[in-house]
Amino acid sequence: MKIEINVLPDKQKEKMREEKKVGFALKMVFAFVAILLLVNSVLYLMQMVLDIEYQAAKASSEASLSRSPGKENQLEKVFQDTNSQVAKVSKISSNIPNWARVLVRISELSPEGIRLNQLSADGPQLKISGFAKTRDDFLNFQNKLKTEGFQFSVDISNLVASSDFNFDLALTVPQDYLIRK
Repeated sequence: MKIEINVLPDKQKEKMREEKKVGFALKMVFAFVAILLLVNSVLYLMQMVLDIEYQAAKASSEASLSRSPGKENQLEKVFQDTNSQVAKVSKISSNIPNWARVLVRISELSPEGIRLNQLSADGPQLKISGFAKTRDDFLNFQNKLKTEGFQFSVDISNLVASSDFNFDLALTVPQDYLIRK
C-alpha cells in the first residue's frame, strides 16, 4: 500500500504544475519545429531534384532546337508544295464538266418508251443514240429536253416508222449543267 504525504506547501505545488505545463508546451513547440524542419528538408531536396531535371530538359531542348531549323524548313517546304498541288488539283477539278449531273437529268427526262443505247461527250456536246418504242415517246423526250434548255438537231434513221425506231441526237448541254457546284 502506498501512502502519500502531502508535505509540500501549496505554492510549491502550484509552481510544479506550472513547470509541468510549461514543459509540455515546450515539448509541443520543439516537436512542431522538428516536424517543420523535416518537411522543409524534404521540400528542399525535391526542389534540388526538380532543378536538376529542369536543367537537363532545358539543355536537351536547346540541343534539339539547334538541330531542328533544317527540319522545320524541310517540313515548311513540304507543306507549301502540298498546298500548291492541292490548289492545282482543285482548279483542274473545277474545270472538269459535271457529266454525272447531266446524265442523271437526261435519265430523269427519259420516258419509259425510250432506251438510251450509247452516250458520248465532246466538250459541251453530248451525242445520244437510242431506241424509241413510239414516235410519241420520242417527241415527248425531245420536248422535255428542249424545255430543260438542251439544244439539238435530230437525225431519225427511220422516218417512215411510227414505232420501234432508232434515233441519234447531238445535244449542246447548257453551261449551268456543266458547272460544278
